[in-house]
Amino acid sequence: MAGAITLNTGQVCCTATRWAVQECIASDIAHLAVAANAGQLKVGSFARSERMVKWNEVLRIEQKLGSRAKFIGGEIYQRIFS
Repeated sequence: MAGAITLNTGQVCCTATRWAVQECIASDIAHLAVAANAGQLKVGSFARSERMVKWNEVLRIEQKLGSRAKFIGGEIYQRIFS
């Protein structure tokens, strides 16, 4: 997978939700981002409901993972700018 190759080279992987002009409504992209250990999920602001679906799914995944979940937060910037 391209994400694994990216991470192995010390770069940062970003999972994005937009394909062509249409934005994906399904929350599956959240599962893909977590499974790929992407570090970033680009879905846009909280202004639209189809974007909130994705963020809510990330929160549900975090709840299910419990203590196994790792939110790297601002650490992503250390990866980008180091």
